[in-house]
Amino acid sequence: PHDVVVTFGAGDITHLSNQIINHFEKNPPKKWVLGVVYGGRSTEHEVSLRSAKNVLGSLRNEFYDIRHFGITKQGKWICGPDAME
Repeated sequence: PHDVVVTFGAGDITHLSNQIINHFEKNPPKKWVLGVVYGGRSTEHEVSLRSAKNVLGSLRNEFYDIRHFGITKQGKWICGPDAME
């Protein structure tokens, strides 16, 4: 999803772009697995949560398989979407 293909040339090069598009329609790229770690024991705990919410809100689900890793104020790790709570 983050790749760009640029073709330069004349003649048959214009047919290549259709082949590339057809290839990706038949073989869509896999999602990237992205881990987001937030929280923590510091006084910046709440800032980290707010920042993570902003980052997570800007990511497109069709491109990313998001894994949540939260750290409580006591230092306990929580995995999964409930980690934000």
